[in-house]
Amino acid sequence: MTIDDHYFETRFTDADGNEIPPQRYLTLQGALADAIVLPSGSYGSIWYQDQPGSQPLEVLRQDADGSMIDALYDDGTNYPLGGVPEGIEPAQ
Repeated sequence: MTIDDHYFETRFTDADGNEIPPQRYLTLQGALADAIVLPSGSYGSIWYQDQPGSQPLEVLRQDADGSMIDALYDDGTNYPLGGVPEGIEPAQ
């Protein structure tokens, strides 16, 4: 399995509205660690890509106040983090 098969991607904007270059991680923990150190007022989300060529799913959203919330599907249900394949290994 490679990072092109399954990955979490950060998509954030700083407090001035400038896009922060997206980063890819093999684990949600890696993406969260990136989100935690963002400057105050940054906001955006973490997306999960489970198959090459498929539409990624928004997993978590960070508001400008730093709070993290679970993202919701259009039908109002939460993305099931338990559905993330267990074969994903930490990025090096």
